[in-house]
Amino acid sequence: MKTKQNATVLDADSQPTARSGGDWIAKILCLLIAFIIWFYVMQVDSPEHRETFYSVDVTLTNTSVLEGAGGLSVYSGYGATVDVTVIGKKSTINKMKADDFSVVADVSKITEAGMHSVPIDVILPSGLSLDSTSQNAIQVYVDEKSSEVVEIRAKITSIMIGSQLEVGEPRPRHETVVVTGPKSALEEIDYAVINLSLGSVSASMTASGQLSLIGKNGEPIDNPYLRLARTDVTVDIPVYTTKTLPVVAKYKYGYFNDTNVRVTTEPSEITLRGDPAILDAMTELVITTLDEKRITGDVTQKIRLSLDGGVTAVDGDEYVTVSVSHIGIHTATFYVTDIDVKGNSGADYEILNDAIRVNVRGTLADLALLKPTDFTAIVDLSGYPAEFSGVVEKTPTIVIDSGYDVNVYEVDDPDTTEDDFVVKVRLN
Repeated sequence: MKTKQNATVLDADSQPTARSGGDWIAKILCLLIAFIIWFYVMQVDSPEHRETFYSVDVTLTNTSVLEGAGGLSVYSGYGATVDVTVIGKKSTINKMKADDFSVVADVSKITEAGMHSVPIDVILPSGLSLDSTSQNAIQVYVDEKSSEVVEIRAKITSIMIGSQLEVGEPRPRHETVVVTGPKSALEEIDYAVINLSLGSVSASMTASGQLSLIGKNGEPIDNPYLRLARTDVTVDIPVYTTKTLPVVAKYKYGYFNDTNVRVTTEPSEITLRGDPAILDAMTELVITTLDEKRITGDVTQKIRLSLDGGVTAVDGDEYVTVSVSHIGIHTATFYVTDIDVKGNSGADYEILNDAIRVNVRGTLADLALLKPTDFTAIVDLSGYPAEFSGVVEKTPTIVIDSGYDVNVYEVDDPDTTEDDFVVKVRLN
């Protein structure tokens, strides 16, 4: 009996232990379910969830009203951003992005130029409320919009050049540029400059670069609200060398030579400054071409210096004096009766002159060998149609048909009247 009671006690102790293990499992399941419900509520459907959206763009509104009413333009404030913190259901907020919010700043109440603090207004989608923003206003700069014509200058910042060369003043192909922007900023501009780094240079050249603005204090202007009508400019950079050349006079027909005339120039040589390529090709400076037929005696002429291609005289010479002295040359007069007509296309004509007077220059020995029959006066009527009728007066071309014509030539003479040398032809 005693042994049996002990067994019964042991069984009674073991039954409560089994019930206690089942309770703990139930409790754990309850806790897990409660956590899931809490997690769902907090993460998905909580009405008080807060979240911050960073760098939301601020839109400026009523800028056209500002420009129309006050003639003012906005120059800063564009591109401003704020951080926006909102409250709402987690499930709703999770669907949002920064672009879904509208943050605006109304500039219509600005009435004068300057920097202004403009309040911002946040417009949220349905189901959300605003908690806070990183700032309540943005800074907006407005000013009167204007334009200014600004001088363009070119500046060489670096160059390598030979010792025989020099660089002239760089010349921008555009003298000015129009700059548009805030009136107050425009008032600070002195000029626009293009800085040129040229490297090694041996001849005149062109270069291009970007313009930058320089203020009246001599410092560069870095203002993002200033706009230039052009940013790139081409610049001509002249490179010079010098060269001394003899001054000479050429002859139109070649009748003058060292035996019959002495031609001198004063100065006899000139030092020129110009592009190396131009001066390298020059061996002399031709000041004039003398027309031997129009020089009737010893003469002195003052001729203005004419230079091309940017070439200049180093000493500033503007005139050259040319003197012509004849050596053993004389003038003889002949009356020419042999008058021919060409280019008349078969039209009938009548020469009304019996003879024309011709003055010829040469040495006495050569002149003594000439006869009136050695001369022919030729009248060119090719410009007149066959049906033309009337009297034509033409200056003839004189041909000396003689073996002695090499050193003789006809010339004008003060004593010869126009009627003496003009051929009159009647066309029928």
